[in-house]
Amino acid sequence: MKLIKCHIENFGKLSDFTYDFTDGCNTVCEENGWGKSTLAAFLRVMLFGFRNEGKRDPLENERKRYSPWQKGVYGGELQFESEGKQYSVRRTFGSKSAEDEFQLTDTKTNLPCRDFTQNLGEELFRIDAGSFERTIFISQNDCETFVTDGINAKIGNLAENTDDINNFETADKRLNDLLNSMSPSRKTGSLRQSKDRITELKTQIRNGQEIQNTMESIDTRKKAAIEEREKLSAELTELQERQKKLGIYKDQQAKKEKYLDLRAKMAQRQQTLKEAESYFNGVIPKGEELREKTAVCNQGISVRKAMEIYCLTEEEQAQCKDNFPMVDNARLEEKYAEAQELESLESAIRKNALSGEESRRLEELSGYFAEGMPQEAEIDSVKNAWTNRNEGKSLLQAKEIQRKTLQSIQAQEDARCLREQEEAGKRKKMLLLFGILLALGGFAVILLGQGVIGGVLIVLGIAAVAAALLFTAGRSKVQTGENTELSYLEQEMEELEAQVRIEEGQIEDFCTRWGLREGLELTSWLVELQNKRKDYEALLERQKQDGSDEKTARIAVLQKDLQQFFAEYGEVPETQNYLAALHELAGKCRQRQLLLEKQKKYLQQKQKYEALEEQVKDYFVSLQLIPEEHPEEQLAELESHRKDYEKELQEYRRIEQEIKAFEAKEDIPSLLALKVPEGEESLESLADEMQVLSERMEERFQTIDSYQKQLSDLQESWDNVENMQEELEALQEKTEEGLKQYELLGMTKNLLEQAKSSFTAKYTEPVMQGFRKYYRILTGTECENYQMDANTRLQVVEGNMPRDIRNLSLGNRDLIGICMRLALVEAMYEEQKPFLILDDPFVNLDENRTKGAMRFLTEIAKEYQVIYFTCHGSRG
Repeated sequence: MKLIKCHIENFGKLSDFTYDFTDGCNTVCEENGWGKSTLAAFLRVMLFGFRNEGKRDPLENERKRYSPWQKGVYGGELQFESEGKQYSVRRTFGSKSAEDEFQLTDTKTNLPCRDFTQNLGEELFRIDAGSFERTIFISQNDCETFVTDGINAKIGNLAENTDDINNFETADKRLNDLLNSMSPSRKTGSLRQSKDRITELKTQIRNGQEIQNTMESIDTRKKAAIEEREKLSAELTELQERQKKLGIYKDQQAKKEKYLDLRAKMAQRQQTLKEAESYFNGVIPKGEELREKTAVCNQGISVRKAMEIYCLTEEEQAQCKDNFPMVDNARLEEKYAEAQELESLESAIRKNALSGEESRRLEELSGYFAEGMPQEAEIDSVKNAWTNRNEGKSLLQAKEIQRKTLQSIQAQEDARCLREQEEAGKRKKMLLLFGILLALGGFAVILLGQGVIGGVLIVLGIAAVAAALLFTAGRSKVQTGENTELSYLEQEMEELEAQVRIEEGQIEDFCTRWGLREGLELTSWLVELQNKRKDYEALLERQKQDGSDEKTARIAVLQKDLQQFFAEYGEVPETQNYLAALHELAGKCRQRQLLLEKQKKYLQQKQKYEALEEQVKDYFVSLQLIPEEHPEEQLAELESHRKDYEKELQEYRRIEQEIKAFEAKEDIPSLLALKVPEGEESLESLADEMQVLSERMEERFQTIDSYQKQLSDLQESWDNVENMQEELEALQEKTEEGLKQYELLGMTKNLLEQAKSSFTAKYTEPVMQGFRKYYRILTGTECENYQMDANTRLQVVEGNMPRDIRNLSLGNRDLIGICMRLALVEAMYEEQKPFLILDDPFVNLDENRTKGAMRFLTEIAKEYQVIYFTCHGSRG
């Protein structure tokens, strides 16, 4: 089985992502944060679904953790091959599993297929999700593994009928739970609790003989406590009687002090009332009258403020005295209509008549276009020709720069070829000279009798001469011929210059006919020519329209009528803008009317203020008071003193009534003659003594209650002794039966473990062989210190003792876990090899073992399709 392709719509940070898988090793080497672990998780979720969906923490709950960052459809597609048939599985995920959608398609027919269900991973690999993550799926920092029941079932070829092996763990757990619940040694075990209860019952039965003696002793102490409590009660009663007598005296003393205090307060209030009456000169104003005069005074203040608002300035008073005639509104409206008609007629005449400047302009343009007028299309054609000419000039400048560049490059290339020829000539001469010298040396050696050596030297000399001749044979001469690219460029420049000359001829002909002034830029001149053409046509059209004699006559009549109207009111408009003059005249009339109304309101408010002021002054005189400058403040002060007087008077009367009621109720002469009793202690000391007695009595009550409770408990215990004896006998019998059952369950658990060990021992050796194989590939050494027990648990032998793998370093644990996982996969899938997913599992290995890990990847990729994720090139 293998993966073909995956497409992610949205999953975590990945969106619209597609990856095509190949046989062998598929390496995804990307930087941190790219989404490698997210892609690995997507492959696992497409097969087995999400983990930890019940967790609230979004980092642990994978459905929440991989929810799309950018929203959109949550899910994707995975194409795979199994047993020679290709499938496509599509999943979309909702906020909960009930909202998920699953579709399996046969890619050959593109029709839905039922070969697998939503439990795709379990049906495809014949293992559960936990076993998948302990073997085929190797994630970063989680390389360690352990054998699950699903792995045992798959290795033992029981994938089709795994009830026995898969239920071992369930049965073993139930036996463990039952043994723990019955344990005779654990505190929570039922047998241990029964034994503790038996011991307790035996102790209570032994202590039952002493209960009677204890009850008699406690009863004696209880009677003594009751006698002492009664004695304390008598003492407390005596103290309460003394406290009562002293309390009566304290009450009478308090009443006497209260009466004297009331008399003192009454005398103080009488003095205060006399002082208040002297302020009012014997005439106390009534509150209602004061409030009424205060309202009148406040009204006067408001009226005075209104007077200030309506008071005319000196300039406004002068305007009121001016004898300016008022205009009737109907006549004013009539003149408005005449002025508007006049302005409309004048505007119509002005609109069609040519001004002096316009007439001069028409005469000038008539002379300019005396021999004809150019068409708009002809002017546009010249504009286009001018644009093409400028573009051609710019292009010629650019091509000229390009031509000079090519000529410079050609010159440099010619110089380089000449230098190379000179250097080649020098090398040729040296090689020829060396060859000749070798040949001559060979002849000399032959003459000396060394024929073989001489022959070799002659051959080498000839070879050197031949090499010198061949060295320069392939050299080309300096290229002085025509450069092809340069020729093409010069030809293009000639064609472009010809086109520019044609455009310039057309422009020159047009400018000659219509007189382009010297120094004027062509584009501006063409725009000016177009504007002249438009102005000439517009002025000719205006000239065709004449003015109207009837309008002129009507204008004269209206002007005369309006001038006579303004003469009646002494108004002569400076210009003939009659509408503005009428607006100004109407404004003057409205302003004069407003001033007259304002003056009238001022006089009304003044009269009203004087009447109010007189009322307040008369009131002060009636109170025998001199009116002050600010009557409102004087009234406020009077009201304040009146309120103080009323308050004092009310308090005086209240105290007076209280004294009368007190005298009617109490015996005043007896209270005044009251004296302090001699030799009497204070209420505080009596209360302290009573508190001490009460506390002692409470202690006796508590002691008596305690004795009574002890007697009740002992009596109950005495009554239950026989019941305890019966319970003890029944519990001892039940405990003996429980111990027998406990021993039987222990034997059953041992036999079950022996059966499982016997089953797993059959494939322990093949798994160990696979482990040795992959350990050798990854480290380059043999794993001599490792052994595996019948439960497929790996151990390392150190110090002549087997040690738990968890005691090793993190790097060694990862190395052993990777090898063990591959050994399990090899044992589980002998025929159809699955693909492997490795999410950077070599991150904790040292440099040498990382190199071994790369060899390891190469080797396993020969048998398995590997999807390998890493973030570092050294591990890629």
